[in-house]
Amino acid sequence: MHIVILGAGQVGGTLAELLNDGTNNLSVVDIDNDLIRNLEERLEGIHTTVGNAALPSTLEQANMASADMLVAVTGSDEINIVAAQVARSAFGTQKVIARIRAAEYPANSSFSDDFLQQIRIINPEAEVTRQIEQLLLHQNALQVHSFADDLVSCVSFKAVAGREPTGQTVDELFSYRPLPNVRFLAVYRGYEPIAANTDTVQEGDELFAMTPSQNIDATLQLCTENPTPSRKICIAGGGHIGAALAEQLQESHIVRVIEYSKSRAVEAARMLKDGVVYVGDATDVNKLKECEISDTDLFCSVTNDDEINVMSCLLAKQHGTRRTVALLSKDSYLRLIHGTTIDAGISPQRSTVSSILTHVREQNVKSAHRLRIGDAEILEIEIAGERGQNRVVGKSVSQIKLPKDAQLAAVVRNKSVLDLDSNPQLEMEDHVVIFVGHSGQVPSALKPFRASQFLFL
Repeated sequence: MHIVILGAGQVGGTLAELLNDGTNNLSVVDIDNDLIRNLEERLEGIHTTVGNAALPSTLEQANMASADMLVAVTGSDEINIVAAQVARSAFGTQKVIARIRAAEYPANSSFSDDFLQQIRIINPEAEVTRQIEQLLLHQNALQVHSFADDLVSCVSFKAVAGREPTGQTVDELFSYRPLPNVRFLAVYRGYEPIAANTDTVQEGDELFAMTPSQNIDATLQLCTENPTPSRKICIAGGGHIGAALAEQLQESHIVRVIEYSKSRAVEAARMLKDGVVYVGDATDVNKLKECEISDTDLFCSVTNDDEINVMSCLLAKQHGTRRTVALLSKDSYLRLIHGTTIDAGISPQRSTVSSILTHVREQNVKSAHRLRIGDAEILEIEIAGERGQNRVVGKSVSQIKLPKDAQLAAVVRNKSVLDLDSNPQLEMEDHVVIFVGHSGQVPSALKPFRASQFLFL
């Protein structure tokens, strides 16, 4: 597939790195020559263009005429919109994805109908808001991704002393079933996966498990600390994410917002029917005390500054907040928070990449997510083709050959989650969830599930 990526920043660069696997022909465009040069040094075989991504001449240099897909992830909504329109109208590009942060564009029906038709919109703010809501819904979870119409989910959490599977070897972990159809996929210590089967799970390790969605909370209760309801929430940052989060949570929670800019604080206050907005610095201890931080169940720092988000979460935890969540744009900060008192970090860039991967991966891939940490990816595949057209149809789960660091995590058939320990045979239209330890192995992991026009005897 020939894919043109507009924007060589963290999202565009990460996407290019993931897709530069020998199966795709990549062109990357950015107006910043330094970003392009950095990408050229890291990746071989990609075509690069320096220029304004909204100009037809720039897109022509990027070989847009022969492209199967455009992914517009520059830092400007307007450039992404114009480039998407140029790609469709001037070059006839069939698949167009655009990152648009401002909710006003898709919300305005007259604009959306005229300019955003047949364009897949990625909104990182909406995805981040959804992730934080999942953490509120499922106490002690660090990350939740759902598959197969929310029938199964991948949930991560920290190992707790005195609770299984803490103390088990990695080999024992993979055969441990706290509840039916709950399977552990990986364990991370710091930012690296534990590979040796003889290593034991230690307190503070991050565990990833696949479970029927209805059993997420039961699994967390068995494996982590007893949950405490989150009623009082403090949000640092009254921008797009903070204000939207406060607006959605005000019905069921006591919400307080801290915003440094007076004008944004006024705008956030207008959006809230209930709740209080404070003008001030989220790293000011006196301001945190004014917000009754010692009696807060969850503190979310979602400003556009990683340093403020880290510092405010550390201060909030130091002064009595039960749980803290930090919005972190840089992977270096995601790594940094391991070993601190910050409970969870959310990356809008990783969320955006995950949303895009769902559309970029092969046609039978229904959803794809990168883990909050590490280089792993989880994909949902719908099996296409009857017996004889698809190699896996009619084969039992144990017969499916996957790369070393990949494993079959769940199978859903007719809205029922199958018991993989019973070694069921796969059928057409089954939804299969695969965990891949290294994203570079995704093409190899997907290969057995491809339908073919030829018959297999």
